[in-house]
Amino acid sequence: MVEKTSTIFYYYVVNYSHGKNPYIFMVMEAKKIKIESEYITLGQLLKFARIIGNGAEAKQYLAWNVVKVNGEDDNRRGRKLRPGDIIETAGIKIEIEG
Repeated sequence: MVEKTSTIFYYYVVNYSHGKNPYIFMVMEAKKIKIESEYITLGQLLKFARIIGNGAEAKQYLAWNVVKVNGEDDNRRGRKLRPGDIIETAGIKIEIEG
């Protein structure tokens, strides 16, 4: 069983030169997802995190978008993700917890 535990929003603020008002440069949403099984596949995770609508979209999403698993590009929908793995895609950072 997979359980969503929390969502945190990170804001990266960049200042204009000479101390002008700051503006938001990038927003990254961070999620922690708890799994009770040994692993979850990358395709299942994308579906559970609502990045894709259904499992059939996983192959296409991975072909067209950059997905980083522990800092390395990965496009295998069957990639086994275990507790401690960190996935980044489309401004979302997901940490797998056991």
